[in-house]
Amino acid sequence: MDINEFREFLQTRQDAYAAWGRFVSEEICSALRNSLGDDKAKLFLKIHSEPRLKTIASALGKVSRKGYDNPMVQMTDLIGVRFVVLLSVEIKTISDIIENCDKWHATVSKDYLSEIDVNPKIFDYQSRHYEVRPITQFDYRGESITPEMCCEVQVRTLLQHAYAELVHDSIYKPSGDVPKSAERQIARSMALM
Repeated sequence: MDINEFREFLQTRQDAYAAWGRFVSEEICSALRNSLGDDKAKLFLKIHSEPRLKTIASALGKVSRKGYDNPMVQMTDLIGVRFVVLLSVEIKTISDIIENCDKWHATVSKDYLSEIDVNPKIFDYQSRHYEVRPITQFDYRGESITPEMCCEVQVRTLLQHAYAELVHDSIYKPSGDVPKSAERQIARSMALM
């Protein structure tokens, strides 16, 4: 698929991806309320979980940076939703909901605990990511949700979220060169967290 075909695909499917993200977010929040009760569920999430649709410009830029030859399959974050909890033990509650939902297939694509096991001396971005795809095609709010659509679900603590926000634009996706001293200072700060 060339870049123009991918652009056209994005233009025609943006509403469907947005609907898929809303569906995933609402299903997880509903399961959380059923599990904890309304009052506890309101306090459990530290930041409102709102689906985020990648802009067409951002998606096209990522295709160029990463050299994707099949971006419809390779790009798993066209729609994403993030769940932020207070404590690392609470990540399991959201993870269990994601992994046990019968409306989608969920695959762990990034697991900070596994990364810590492999590199215990590295202090860097930490989050648990899932790639969530519907089991079957269905309509949701007037949009066709198809099995190849992926929603990236991120689950992290408030502290992990603060770190991610701090480094996203300045270290992870900088507009210029990042001094080694800045990278070291960020790693030292994460080690204290």
